[in-house]
Amino acid sequence: MHPALLILLCVLATSALSAVGHARITSLLSPLYLRLFHARAHAHSRAARAELLRLRLELGGISAQDDFAKWAKMRRRVDKLQVEAEAGNASTQAALSFFALLIRAGMLLATTVFPFVLTTYYGKTPMFFLPPARPNAPEGTTWLGPIGWVLSLTAAPAVSAGVWSTVVTRVLGLAIGAVASVSKDVQGVRSKRAAAQAGTAAGAEGEKAGQKSAVGAGGKGEKKMQ
Repeated sequence: MHPALLILLCVLATSALSAVGHARITSLLSPLYLRLFHARAHAHSRAARAELLRLRLELGGISAQDDFAKWAKMRRRVDKLQVEAEAGNASTQAALSFFALLIRAGMLLATTVFPFVLTTYYGKTPMFFLPPARPNAPEGTTWLGPIGWVLSLTAAPAVSAGVWSTVVTRVLGLAIGAVASVSKDVQGVRSKRAAAQAGTAAGAEGEKAGQKSAVGAGGKGEKKMQ
């Protein structure tokens, strides 16, 4: 695979990860993580919570004055299950916190460290060769002039990996921003249109109600005159 295409795919992947965000990725993958690595503890915690809810409902139907022995026995079971449920919740929260830390570290590696290593590895590899200024121009001279020299740093006379990565990231960011702005404008127009339609419908219903009231009042007046 050509290095330019590889860097382009890397920028697309990192931009997608950044757009989704750490919190959303963590919330989406947390259930899968618990099922794969903490299945037994998670299942036990869920069963304890379900049993605790059932016993609390059953305890609510027992009178402590009429049947104190049964009520006390049920109360001890509820307290024991509550302790187990709290311990299970604490264990689950600790596992989720560790998983969130792993996701954060993984995103740091994927969005910062890996692109840096990739552009450094291909730092002297030309991405695109710049056209010369003229047929007999000195070596390294391009039709972009000094700008061509800046674009070809560490990879003259071609566009370097660092510059290519920066340009792709910038263009992709502008494209994402433009799409988000257009989407926001479209949603705003739809909301205004829906509000206008709702107002028109409410006005029409009000007019119909007024006409019915006027007709009813006219009928009553005619009956009184008769």
